[in-house]
Amino acid sequence: MLTPPGITLEPLGVSQGYELGKQTATFLPRDQIVFADAGGKTLYTLDADPAGKSTCAEACAADWKPVPVPKGAKAFGRWTQIRRADSTLQWALAGKALYTFAKDIDPGSVF
Repeated sequence: MLTPPGITLEPLGVSQGYELGKQTATFLPRDQIVFADAGGKTLYTLDADPAGKSTCAEACAADWKPVPVPKGAKAFGRWTQIRRADSTLQWALAGKALYTFAKDIDPGSVF
């Protein structure tokens, strides 16, 4: 699947596949793949956000980090961009703003 700059695909699950009921991840496939930021952090949408708008700011944005759009990146297909109240651009998927969660510590972690 084609993703925009700064967005990747990440196997879901904590380091090395543990937490997925597997003894080892070396020879076993992961159960799910999710969209992630360049650091492997899982991307989320927030139910409170209406399509095309991010309502998460200040204290909310301390836990739910907006996924920034790199300079010069273009929207395409279902990948869109939302202008936040502070004038920065945030990635959105199908109109829903995307965030990482500050307490996810490993690539593929899930809140």
